[in-house]
Amino acid sequence: MGKSIFINFENQMIKRILIISICVILFVGCDSPNQVRQAKSEADKLLNDISLGNAYSAFSEKYFPAEQTVALINELKNECDFANRKGVFINDYIQATTDGKRVSFIYEYYLKCDNIRFIITYKLGKEVELYEFNLEPIEKDNPMITSPERQLKY
Repeated sequence: MGKSIFINFENQMIKRILIISICVILFVGCDSPNQVRQAKSEADKLLNDISLGNAYSAFSEKYFPAEQTVALINELKNECDFANRKGVFINDYIQATTDGKRVSFIYEYYLKCDNIRFIITYKLGKEVELYEFNLEPIEKDNPMITSPERQLKY
């Protein structure tokens, strides 16, 4: 009789742990769509601020050396005429890493200086944080592009 009570108690504990685990996963996962939307909004604002030449504060010195940020923004604004860019948003790309989730937004633009793909990556977590800002030629293959039909023609 004591054994059946132990097995029943054990089954109840497993069920409770399973239910709690599912709730935690759902609770943690619920913020992801909102954070992705927030990150997309921030990426769009970042690109607009670059065109105006006032995006410096978006680049945390934690990830981006200040002197490189200033040089990049000045070059995009002045040499590439970023305010008159022509292009499109291609797609987003969500990654699960050992240190949390990240989302990258991929844009391609025809610019005065070159045709450039912008890959803007945010860390998702307690806060949405700009983590990477990469530029590459639009001709380069990239496995993060999941909507190739949206790419610019070169």
